[in-house]
Amino acid sequence: MELNKYLKAGETLVSNLILQNYRKIGMTDQELLVYIQLLMYQNKTFEFPNLENISSNLKIPLDMLYQILDNLSQKQIIELKTHKSEDGKQSDYYSLIPIYEKIEKLETKFFASNEEPVRELLQKIEQLIGRVLSNLEMEQARNWLEKDKYSQDLIMTAFKEAVINNVNAPFKYVNKILKTWKQKQIATVEEATREIYNHRMQSQSFVKNTIKVPINHSKE
Repeated sequence: MELNKYLKAGETLVSNLILQNYRKIGMTDQELLVYIQLLMYQNKTFEFPNLENISSNLKIPLDMLYQILDNLSQKQIIELKTHKSEDGKQSDYYSLIPIYEKIEKLETKFFASNEEPVRELLQKIEQLIGRVLSNLEMEQARNWLEKDKYSQDLIMTAFKEAVINNVNAPFKYVNKILKTWKQKQIATVEEATREIYNHRMQSQSFVKNTIKVPINHSKE
């Protein structure tokens, strides 16, 4: 590609806040792509975007695009507004600002200044499992701390075990582990570590002692 053509194409800047939080506020990957397209075509103007171009770029039918735009409006991520120019002409456009208000409300809810333990736990979990958490997952983590009174260290010990075992549903797995530990009155990382070690030893012993009967495929 010629450098001149690349420079003329321009750039679309997407805030890291959006990329880090779009799943948390209920956006799908496809909705994010549509939002970025709106951002590219609108870019500080008050013009209604060319939806046929967006449909062509994303290779999705126009009726599906309308549905996605309606979903984004319902989720209060974009808002259809009317702009009146100096000569009195009115035109509809999509305001892309509501997404930031949505993210701010999310952070206010989960990351209030008096909830530092929750913030710290969520950040550690995200770093460990390598992705952002959904609203339901964040609420589950909050409940472990505030309602169930599990320590942050104990929760992270359970998550590390989930990662080691490469489970597909880590939150479900961790919740089961924490309940089992609570039934056994395990409350510290040291006790949990011993329980994990004993469980592994028992599993290995069971495998070693399992008698495998060979199948004779030869004909008499």
